[in-house]
Amino acid sequence: MIAQSVRAVLYRAAYCLIHGARNLSEMLRQEGAVTRFAGQALPNYDPEELNYIRELIAEHHQSTHQPIQFAAFYGDQIAAMVGYPSLGLSAYAGLVVATLDAPANPISLLTP
Repeated sequence: MIAQSVRAVLYRAAYCLIHGARNLSEMLRQEGAVTRFAGQALPNYDPEELNYIRELIAEHHQSTHQPIQFAAFYGDQIAAMVGYPSLGLSAYAGLVVATLDAPANPISLLTP
């Protein structure tokens, strides 16, 4: 767990130096690669649920509004705990999809 956390912090710092992330789409790309690189475990969703998540999140790809970004990443239940609006998503929905969509070798995003 500590090794995964360290890997996540190091990869995120390198990614931010090269790319940065402002809107939800860019943040999903970044955090999907971070999670894949770190080897962090996430919930599993069936293909139908994954399609639903992708469609719902696509409506917000250009959002720079932090409550929307938070809800997209972590789902309705966690968003509600901090007073953010619900989007109709399960726990860690956006992070799961982002990780599945990340390159198999996330280092490729850090090299020219």
